[in-house]
Amino acid sequence: GIRERRGRLVRPLLPFRRAELAAYADRVALRHREDPSNRLHVFARNRLRHDVMPRLEEIAPGAGGALARLAAEARAARAAWRQVTAALEAEVFAQGEEGALLLDRARLCTYHAHVRARLLRRALRRYGSHPDRAGTLAALEFINSGASGTGIDLPGGVRLEREFDRFVIRPQRGAGEHGAHRPLSIPDARPGAGTAVVVGREVRVEWAPGRAPDGGTAAELNVDALAFPLVLRGWQPGDRIRLRGGSKKLKKVFLERRIGRDARRRAVVLADARGRVVWVPGIAVSAACEPRDGAPLFHITVTDGGLGREGRPSGRAGAAAHRLH
Repeated sequence: GIRERRGRLVRPLLPFRRAELAAYADRVALRHREDPSNRLHVFARNRLRHDVMPRLEEIAPGAGGALARLAAEARAARAAWRQVTAALEAEVFAQGEEGALLLDRARLCTYHAHVRARLLRRALRRYGSHPDRAGTLAALEFINSGASGTGIDLPGGVRLEREFDRFVIRPQRGAGEHGAHRPLSIPDARPGAGTAVVVGREVRVEWAPGRAPDGGTAAELNVDALAFPLVLRGWQPGDRIRLRGGSKKLKKVFLERRIGRDARRRAVVLADARGRVVWVPGIAVSAACEPRDGAPLFHITVTDGGLGREGRPSGRAGAAAHRLH
């Protein structure tokens, strides 16, 4: 699709293996530099590259090429699934009141079980909920046999309820220890604005293509690396972010930055449709989504709800804008 073709333009050497690139550089007398981090076995990618793949090639010659072809087929299948589920979504779900989503059970049940699961997970991503396989099966079983007046809680502060003959997906209500939550969905890269609620506090958000304006807490992201819809929500235990040194749990990042428990509870994160944490305002942008030379930019700004360097909420009234690159 368009995203895949853009990715090839931004990273045109991805289809080639290292040996092919090195041979070409030698043939045309092109000077190149070896990244010293490629030799460090502390990174999983390097252990796979230096230990696992050579051994695999010994056992099954051509395995590397077969895995590359499998990855290409998986990318194509994922793009096809996104197109299919986007087309079917309007037939199954309708917008309700107060941010709720109405589910047409009869229509959903006409589809294959695998399609039902993908449609349900797509809908839940609007609220920042990313159930695992067991959670998805539990939700589908409730849709199949749940009694009227009952409901189940899903990850990310989302509740699935049955009201007579209709099923409703909505953010959990009530304050409790963690306060009220209302995630904000960003459907695509077109300009927009909205408000999320995290621990009872409103977080005002604006987004658009291009560079970020001054003011607020802003991030500039590589739009080609994003999987829409994005969702701005509260931090959840188990969230991880990919930094330049590798993937790391947000809890560990918060501890390293000496951010206290109460500030962590109020932390805001931006996640994409794959469940990846893309940005933590005031803390970090995912290395996978950082701007790249020549790549189109997408910016998002929050004017409340970010974390300052000492773990305090930061916004337009705080220090100068904290722009992350």
